[in-house]
Amino acid sequence: MFFQRKKEKIAQEKPLKYYISVSACETEFTCSVSYTEGMHNTKFTEIGYTLMDAVLSGYCVFTVCHILGNPEELERCLAYLKQEPTAEFISDEKEMIIEKGNGVSSLLLKDCFHNVEPGEWSFPMNDFERYGYQKDVRMKETAEEQYAFLEKESPDVCVDYEDHFEELQCLSFIIKREVLSPEDFAVLAIQVCRKYGKEVELHYQEKGYM
Repeated sequence: MFFQRKKEKIAQEKPLKYYISVSACETEFTCSVSYTEGMHNTKFTEIGYTLMDAVLSGYCVFTVCHILGNPEELERCLAYLKQEPTAEFISDEKEMIIEKGNGVSSLLLKDCFHNVEPGEWSFPMNDFERYGYQKDVRMKETAEEQYAFLEKESPDVCVDYEDHFEELQCLSFIIKREVLSPEDFAVLAIQVCRKYGKEVELHYQEKGYM
């Protein structure tokens, strides 16, 4: 009886794997990268950074961080950016910071994807959005104007990241097909996950074709 229950428990356990879900239409495609809840040593930051580096390399990138209900943290982030000579950013001084950069690198996000030495500025972001443009885009006068522009003017690549204390992390991409094909991105995502020793399950869907 004991062994039967043990077998039933093993059968009910979900395999620990990564999920690559691609949904493509005529002009663009979306792709979400996530993993089975309960996976240990997910390597999610390494996988996420590698994918963003691949698709944002050479792009003009705006990183948007919303720091809700924590004015002290917002003030710390702004103080850090102000003392960085190369930082280009704008804020509404309430809850939003928008940083302009080149490619995957970001002063705001270095704590998300790189080890921070003791004594260095540290402010991990639980979520952020990134908007990538092949051509250079000038920063607007206010954060509200800039965010409205980013929401209205469709970027070539858009990245959305959520990290709820590593219980469930998800990285989502929206990419124009003229920039990269969904098939090529799916292959890239699978290769990156396998590079870090992860089993992968792919879900692929084409929409909008007659």
